[in-house]
Amino acid sequence: MDFGLLCAKFVGPNDPGNAIPKNRPFRMERSIHALLFTLCAIGSMAQTQLQIRNVTITERDVVRPGPDVSVSLAGAEGSKSIVLFADQNYSVEGRFKVVTHNVRRSSVKQGAVYLKMTLHLPAYGKKNKRIVQKTFYAEDDRSASFTEAFIIKNGIDVRKITLAFDARIE
Repeated sequence: MDFGLLCAKFVGPNDPGNAIPKNRPFRMERSIHALLFTLCAIGSMAQTQLQIRNVTITERDVVRPGPDVSVSLAGAEGSKSIVLFADQNYSVEGRFKVVTHNVRRSSVKQGAVYLKMTLHLPAYGKKNKRIVQKTFYAEDDRSASFTEAFIIKNGIDVRKITLAFDARIE
């Protein structure tokens, strides 16, 4: 088959013989611009910040302060695990999850934001876990103080370790 006939079939009988139309690069450029615009719009979505401050661990009237921690969640919802406190004796890991709630039947719950925390404090080879959930409604200040007591038993040795911190969603 002749190459000229093939091009005429591909391009059409009225085309002077160019196999690629001249306006094709402009279409490609437009699609690249649209793709870049979409990626920028997705990338500039607001991030949710979870601020954790005033972390303390108390055992037998001995208070140990911990560092302030900031967690960035992509978008309005998400979850992340972080270490809240770590020293020679204790290591407290927390998994924080922020979820919004949409209900058609209740205008009070429509703007609710849930903060669900799973706190882990391993000791004596045992896993100690606490799950705490706090609901912030539409007009509430999205900050709260939390205090969780961990009772650790090893035979007749019983220890009470109290974890306290302030959390704020921004």
